[in-house]
Amino acid sequence: MKSIRERNKCFNGIVASMFAVALVTSAVAADKPAVTSQPMSPPVMTAPGPFAMGAPVAKIPTPDVALADVDGEKLMSSQVDEQIAQVRTSAAGRMPERVLEQRLAMLRRNMAEEFVAKTLLNREAAKMSVAITDKDIDEAITFIKSKLPEGITLEQAMKSRNMSEADLRKNLSQEIKIKKVIEANINTNQVVTEVEAKAVYQQEKERFQMPESVRARHILVKVEQDDAAKVKAEKKAKIDDLRKKLLAGADFAALAKEHSDCPSGLSKGGDLGSFSRGQMVPPFENAAFSQPINEIGPVVETSFGYHIIQVTERNKDKTLSFEEVKDKIIDGIKMKREQEAFKDYLQTLKAKAKIVYHESVTPVEPLPAMRGAGKPPAPMPMNSVPKATAPAGK
Repeated sequence: MKSIRERNKCFNGIVASMFAVALVTSAVAADKPAVTSQPMSPPVMTAPGPFAMGAPVAKIPTPDVALADVDGEKLMSSQVDEQIAQVRTSAAGRMPERVLEQRLAMLRRNMAEEFVAKTLLNREAAKMSVAITDKDIDEAITFIKSKLPEGITLEQAMKSRNMSEADLRKNLSQEIKIKKVIEANINTNQVVTEVEAKAVYQQEKERFQMPESVRARHILVKVEQDDAAKVKAEKKAKIDDLRKKLLAGADFAALAKEHSDCPSGLSKGGDLGSFSRGQMVPPFENAAFSQPINEIGPVVETSFGYHIIQVTERNKDKTLSFEEVKDKIIDGIKMKREQEAFKDYLQTLKAKAKIVYHESVTPVEPLPAMRGAGKPPAPMPMNSVPKATAPAGK
């Protein structure tokens, strides 16, 4: 992860990361549904966490209504319906209906709040006469390309979002303007001492515990929900045949690259990296954590299809030392202060405007469970320890 100092030197790239995330999500979303307990960070919608069951479900407007109104500038429900419908379709059958509706309601609120923030910040950009050059946009596009998964081009990612190059450049121009406004109005050169970082480490030491994990690779033969029995039988025969080849000594990475329906097959020979318990669907997790290292496991069936799994590494749980996480803690403290400063700045802009929300998207404070059962989150980036990757998504 880049430090705050590095991000300040190349803020265009960081702004572009928002588009990189969105483009990557669209490009591989259909193949990446297997992480089951990832936390949610608005406005990106992720898999359900432990707090989801208690969240209220707002009544979604049926007619086309203004979800948010900023001094007469309106976000209409029809403008977000298409994205909501896409999320609903991709998530259907992968989580309980009530949880899905809670997630969609939260996504809708996040989109309304994002509209309000961008509207206010764009106004400030106009007042400041912020200028954007082609070089700014070119640097942002270069950054986006660097963040795309192997095997996925920028053109493919844009196509998955029905976005032209002109659309991308226009959107990036707006985002870079916003970033320049923010940097002109908040302090992005926070100074954090090692003493402060060590105090956080001691107070939140349990947050730096790494659970037991395994590293595995797999081959997936994807099964669709509407596959006929004959088609499903043919796919089962295919995975059985691939397993026989592996047992006879065939190269796992080569077979994954040629036959796996998971993007990880083409780009990484099926390698999923390391993951801990609770991050994969149960059948996959149970197999991965019970198989001996390097063994070609039996065929495992999940909601995504048939898998052949090979565990290549196993790691016991441990607590990361201060030296291992010091830089990330410092970055996290800086980031937290930066976010708080931005929140205060945005609040001053809101106070000067007349903002009206539809009842279905009225901002609400997060539930205690969303903050870690009432505890404030440690000021540390979420990717401070290795993350798992979805069996069907790499």
